[in-house]
Amino acid sequence: MDFDVAIIGAGPAGTSAAISCRKAGLKVAILESVPFPRFQVGESLHPGAEVLCQQLGVAHSILNEGFLRYEGIWTLRAGKRRFTPFGSDSRGKWMGFQVDRARFDAILLERAHQNGAHIFWCCAHAVRRTPCGVLIESQLGQLKCRVVIDATGSRRWVARQFGLDTLRRSPTILARYGYREGQVPHLSQCPIFSIREKGWHWFAKVAANRYQWISASWATDSHPSMPEEMKPLHPASPVRGSDVTWRMLCSAAERDFFAVGDAAAIVDPASSHGILRALASGLMAAHCIKSIFSAPRSACGIAQLYSDWIHRGFTRDTNRMKQIYGSWSGLEMSDWSVY
Repeated sequence: MDFDVAIIGAGPAGTSAAISCRKAGLKVAILESVPFPRFQVGESLHPGAEVLCQQLGVAHSILNEGFLRYEGIWTLRAGKRRFTPFGSDSRGKWMGFQVDRARFDAILLERAHQNGAHIFWCCAHAVRRTPCGVLIESQLGQLKCRVVIDATGSRRWVARQFGLDTLRRSPTILARYGYREGQVPHLSQCPIFSIREKGWHWFAKVAANRYQWISASWATDSHPSMPEEMKPLHPASPVRGSDVTWRMLCSAAERDFFAVGDAAAIVDPASSHGILRALASGLMAAHCIKSIFSAPRSACGIAQLYSDWIHRGFTRDTNRMKQIYGSWSGLEMSDWSVY
């Protein structure tokens, strides 16, 4: 039970870090408390995710799943529709994926296992730093590692254990989401983003006769509601909710700790970069951890480089989203400057 790296959480960010750490020759443990397959929201993959999947060695498996592909997004505002393609190059159009998250997460976890990561299906109860390394108390006993990775998503379980602070960069943004089944012939194969005052709707076909919807609102006097286009369809899941307020760890890394994915930073789903950020942060964290093991005296500087990288990406996305929200709903960037 002695590892170089222990990862709490087996989502895309955690498994991306595990695969990359194993490629670097590190001994890796993944602790996950929720059995697979499991319900997860967020099927839309930006085309850039395909390049990261190739680096992780799972692109072929994902392509073989036959997931729906789409070449851009429709925007609906005040009854007017506009299509924005992802773009193209000499090889053709750039295409996103509508993946089944249960299958997508399982493919990544299986790749981590094939690469030699040790997977423990258990809850972690506590984590603490000691002079001889980081100790994790779990249902299966005590585990020791040199570096622990927080891949617990918005719970930020490890970060909270260490008492790390979080920066907030928006008003409270609440989202609700669910699945509906049926046929909607007039809806496009591409996702539709519907703009409304102080919020938005997003809905997309994710499989044959199956649609997912997400609604978000930052209004204090209303709650996100299901898009009208989805109401004629039959419920295929309970309606769930989450807090997607923009927030980021003040320090996303230290010499023995790294946060990846939503544990490091959250921007609401309208940014469309959730899984992309998860995969990229796992790869980057693994690269930095490898560098720390090669040059221990530079550990603090390397951890700071990772934190700065997370901060730059978060700032870039939130600044862009403020501009977009301002143009949609009459908000100015200064309206959110207090956060």
